[in-house]
Amino acid sequence: MNDVERMGLFINDEISLLDGQLLVTPGARFDKYKMDPGGALKLDGTEFASIEKNNVSFNLGALYKIEPDLIAFAQFGQGFKVPAYDLAYIQHSQIGFGYYYEIIPSEDLAPEKSDTFEVGVRGHLGDFAFSAAAYYNEFDDFISIDVVKVEDVVGPYGPVQKLTWQYQNIEAVTIKGIELGVNYFVSENLTLFANAAIQEGEDDTTGEYIESINPMMGSTGITYEQDTWSTEVIVNWASRMSKVNDGKMKTSGYGSVDWLVNWQINDEINFNLVANNIFDKEYVMYSNVAGLSDTDSVNQFTQAGRNLSANVKYSF
Repeated sequence: MNDVERMGLFINDEISLLDGQLLVTPGARFDKYKMDPGGALKLDGTEFASIEKNNVSFNLGALYKIEPDLIAFAQFGQGFKVPAYDLAYIQHSQIGFGYYYEIIPSEDLAPEKSDTFEVGVRGHLGDFAFSAAAYYNEFDDFISIDVVKVEDVVGPYGPVQKLTWQYQNIEAVTIKGIELGVNYFVSENLTLFANAAIQEGEDDTTGEYIESINPMMGSTGITYEQDTWSTEVIVNWASRMSKVNDGKMKTSGYGSVDWLVNWQINDEINFNLVANNIFDKEYVMYSNVAGLSDTDSVNQFTQAGRNLSANVKYSF
């Protein structure tokens, strides 16, 4: 029997200044967390450790209306992330055709704490809606999932590469990035959109890259809407990932095109059709191979080729 107790109390205020042009929002939060494995044992026969932590965190935000349709914002926030049950105690393996992975428990996984600084703008200019934000995060005991072992084994479906993963703490980490987004309303029915995000992460002690950080990626597309139906074409893309630690796997950039259709047939019936990767692009997402050696095989990590799905929803 495993018991988890979690409690959070928070207080926020909203202060309006300069005749409502400036809005300031201070706040504080208290978290109490307790997790008891109830005597559960690891495979080696030892007991999992109990986790009990308390924390107080603060935040302060400000929003300034430069013009009615143009807003600048800034905020500072403290984060507290306790390891959920499945992160701290999970011990799981799964094998299938072409893949085999195992997740092993971590010894004394500590809660993650962070200080986040963010500034940005958002608004409307004519037919354009846009947003831009830059952030800088400092973490203590950053929770990361890492590949701790790779081995070639023979499974029930033949030879396969077995990956062993484990959640671990990194003592001090800095992550910074930029996020951008824009919509252009061509007409009442037609919209063009694009967004992108780029971030960098570094272990402050060793100077190594954080393996869970993705390369620059985003999407762009076009949406057409009528009263009862809509359709959308999306290009999902990512740049080449070369900022990896010595001996670790890099990935090539890619672009994949999806097509979506939604039709509200009547008040009760809704129909959705999705065609993914319509040009049958073969590619590997960096997040699926992060931490692997540059000599490991990527065959089991390629994304699905062209595929089609449809569903009908009936509401009553």
